[in-house]
Amino acid sequence: MPALHRRLAVALGAWTGVTAAPLASLAAVTAAETPVVPTGVVTFVALTALGTGVAWIVLQRLDDPATRLRDGPPAGLLIGIPGTELVAAVAVAPFESVSAALPFALAGLVGSCLGWGVMRLADNAVVRRKRAATEDTFAFAARKTPAPRWRQAVAVAGLAGAAVWAATVWSLTPWAAAAPLFLGLSEAWTLVEGRVPRRYELIDGGLITRLGHLPWKHFDGFELTADAVVLHGNTWPFGRVELARDSIDDVDALVDALEQHLPRTTDDAESDDSVVGGLRETFELS
Repeated sequence: MPALHRRLAVALGAWTGVTAAPLASLAAVTAAETPVVPTGVVTFVALTALGTGVAWIVLQRLDDPATRLRDGPPAGLLIGIPGTELVAAVAVAPFESVSAALPFALAGLVGSCLGWGVMRLADNAVVRRKRAATEDTFAFAARKTPAPRWRQAVAVAGLAGAAVWAATVWSLTPWAAAAPLFLGLSEAWTLVEGRVPRRYELIDGGLITRLGHLPWKHFDGFELTADAVVLHGNTWPFGRVELARDSIDDVDALVDALEQHLPRTTDDAESDDSVVGGLRETFELS
């Protein structure tokens, strides 16, 4: 546990320094008219050290810091604060100088990555603990079912719109092209995610994916259809997960393993792949 505390404290300290340094250094430069670069470096180092020390003290008082930091409000703040900083920097860049907004944008981007890293450190600790307590684990590889045709059509339209948007704003403010770039990457992933194999593992504590650990309480059950193994999630953003049946080597063994942890629902109701059906499922699972 001390090693975990140390890693989490250092990561939280770095998150504090990266996220808060631009605003704190700007305040110092404005108040005392000190040099920008040296002030920024000193502020970052001081805030990182302070954040590490405070985090170490707080973590020592928690019985299970890994569980506290892997989900819930603390994890949300680790992503939400730098994410807000990044969005704000992108929003004001067209109206202010790019050089003034760039430090905040970089801080928001790097801070979000560090926040995700803290969550992964905590999540990995929980996974190791739960995996050690499981006698028989079940690992398998599978691909998600491709997006419905209407969603693929929306993705193609989104890619085209993002390209036009990026070309338009690039000629005016290259900085603003970051927004359509993110949109384009998101829509492109929608088109290819059904072709990427993923590794999953079932343990007593939940489902382990490449993005982390999902406890069984986040699922209401599963069903086996003609084309997919469907996991019914109940926590946003992990909603309905469909794994292509033909991509799983031993479907019967997977069903047997899932039945040890989740109730099996009926597969009488057919999936609605229409636009209205897709939107209905999206809102129901959010």
